[in-house]
Amino acid sequence: MILTITANPSIDMSYFLDEFREDAINRTQKLSKTAGGKGLNVSKVLKILGDEVIATGFLGGRNGEFISDELKQREIKSDFVEIKEASRNCIAIIYDEKQTEILEAGPRISDAESAALLEKLEKIIESDMIVSMSGGLAPGLNADYYAQIIKIVNSKGAKAVLDTSGEALSEVLKSDSLPFMIKPNLEELESFLGKRVGSDTNRVGASLKEGVLGKLPNILVSLGEEGAIARFGNELYRAYTPKVRVVSSVGSGDATVAGFIHAYSRGLDNVEILKTAMTCGVLNAMQITTGHIALSDFKDIYEKIKVELI
Repeated sequence: MILTITANPSIDMSYFLDEFREDAINRTQKLSKTAGGKGLNVSKVLKILGDEVIATGFLGGRNGEFISDELKQREIKSDFVEIKEASRNCIAIIYDEKQTEILEAGPRISDAESAALLEKLEKIIESDMIVSMSGGLAPGLNADYYAQIIKIVNSKGAKAVLDTSGEALSEVLKSDSLPFMIKPNLEELESFLGKRVGSDTNRVGASLKEGVLGKLPNILVSLGEEGAIARFGNELYRAYTPKVRVVSSVGSGDATVAGFIHAYSRGLDNVEILKTAMTCGVLNAMQITTGHIALSDFKDIYEKIKVELI
């Protein structure tokens, strides 16, 4: 069983424009509106892959109802904490192969609502679960909220997979209870390290063995179109992805996390896990809808992913 936690869900709206004019009316008939937030994107891809998944987090208002209804339509089980304020909207404008995002901060979570999710997690997390936490924290949540959740996950004997950045990531990595896997992109890794490492394979690989990062069981660093560098246990890998027509990159990192979880839960080896993760990320970038992959293209992309042991 896989549990996904979305601390700040949204309705993701993507608008694709043939032309864009500032200070003027822009019209489009090519758009996507879907339940979003990084954790829900993970949930949707896992469902497509055939995994049993439960989604939780915070939902509120009419937007929360929209998100809940879509999850039901997708037959994704959910168990959210209902909050007083409305869930947010996130907008992406795609024009001339460039993507501009407008992200609402989201609802303010009260102390009581924050505590309610922790209490819920204490009850539903079981030892055989993989628990995925993705995205930033909603306003009102303490910076160490993910650290608190991971402590619960580890106490239950489950495995925590984390995809976040900034202070939330720093708080986790300085706690006594570390996650099973993290998936920063290169910018997030450099921000945590406080220095530039670039995309050089050896420099990135070396950084994944130093300090607290060296204590983590698994790290996957996304390099965007250049692929990824990963450390699984004591082994370092470099993954290369094929060139594809990118429709929208929104949700590709989340699809990568879903691919990792899917492959790991099935006991695949490290190379297969990395290839599956990267395949899902590429497939998402080829779609108009966030958190979506076309299984019909899976084999073709999978076979084009190249992985080298460093």
